[in-house]
Amino acid sequence: MAFSAMITTVGLAKIATALAGGAPVDITEIAVGDADTTPAVGLTALGHEVWRDDVNSVDPVAGDPSRVLIEGQVPAADGGWTMREAGAFDAVGDMILIARIPDSYKPDPTADGASVVAYVRLTAEIANAAAAFSLSVDGSVVMATRAYVDDASVGSLLYTWSHFA
Repeated sequence: MAFSAMITTVGLAKIATALAGGAPVDITEIAVGDADTTPAVGLTALGHEVWRDDVNSVDPVAGDPSRVLIEGQVPAADGGWTMREAGAFDAVGDMILIARIPDSYKPDPTADGASVVAYVRLTAEIANAAAAFSLSVDGSVVMATRAYVDDASVGSLLYTWSHFA
């Protein structure tokens, strides 16, 4: 299975509008699913979404104005499924980016007797990405700073998927 990520048709249209002077794309949620989905630009939803929550951050990649990093955290309390796909969604619920990710079982602490926090990082690359995206984060939802996540990733799942247009 090839792992890949791509910006959806809806995402491309919204990014084009943002780059032409419209409102930036406001990525607010990240989701994972357990379907064996092959990313395609025409998709509007994950194949079988099992978890969704607010993003932790949407940041330009340091030193590369054409890339933006979208990060989310699946808490230890959620699980009981295999993560196979991920998506980034804007403030109105449109899927902007879809990715096929390596299969990784996310245990259910109650049923499996084990838990793990999973960090999902999706990278989108477009011309002038910093101008095309904005960040809206509910401060009561953000679980950790990027430095904390990077330092504490030992013993947890950390995935990064990229899309290069």
